[in-house]
Amino acid sequence: MNSPSSFDTGVLVRRLSSYSPLSDADVAALKRADRSPVSYSRQDDIIRPGDAPPLLFIESGWALRYLPMTDGDQQVVQVLLPGDIVDRAAFLPGARTITAVKCATDIRACALCPRAMHEAVSERPNVARALWLGVMLDENRLLEHVARLGRRSSAEALAHLLLELRHLHKRIGAMEGETLTVPLAQPDIGDLLGITPVHVSRTISSLRHAGLIEMDRPTLRFLDVKRMSLFCGFDPAYLEAGPGPA
Repeated sequence: MNSPSSFDTGVLVRRLSSYSPLSDADVAALKRADRSPVSYSRQDDIIRPGDAPPLLFIESGWALRYLPMTDGDQQVVQVLLPGDIVDRAAFLPGARTITAVKCATDIRACALCPRAMHEAVSERPNVARALWLGVMLDENRLLEHVARLGRRSSAEALAHLLLELRHLHKRIGAMEGETLTVPLAQPDIGDLLGITPVHVSRTISSLRHAGLIEMDRPTLRFLDVKRMSLFCGFDPAYLEAGPGPA
């Protein structure tokens, strides 16, 4: 873990603003919570089970929240993206986490001052609303992931996951056109969907042959979002706290 020279609270502000409008005073309260920037390298663990998690948000890069299994495997339960708070248990003094978080890429993060964030939540209703909506939408994503694992074929599950990532990036203006950089390795995708890396490769090929995507890792291009959504039953309502992208 290293300390970068600068960081950008604007990433967090853009994410929270996508849930609920924030005033200049709300943004100023969030900026007062800035404490120290940190960086992690790919495959570093940010949190391990049983840790009292630090209050961090991701400025750049992707991370994976996972449950370690007793046989040494892991079940990835969430992809963490820029603007995500790494573990909201950090808002509760003494709380411990049951999950681990590792870096899928190099990560730039910002440590927030818990006291200043508590003040922002108690004194700025818009900030509190945005954070609570973020908690609700994270739960929605987890529930959809359960359905993805239990009720969708591997091709449907992968299509659904990719459309979710597209929607989240579109919502904060972090995607140009229909091209998205997906820095996940095939084993990471396999741990998300409960399939082997070989099966991941075959599933990507099936979506490519169906004319739904083009992929030249790590670059992914969506060719027919409407048809892909119909194929996997993707409805972005579970990701919405208000008006979102088309």
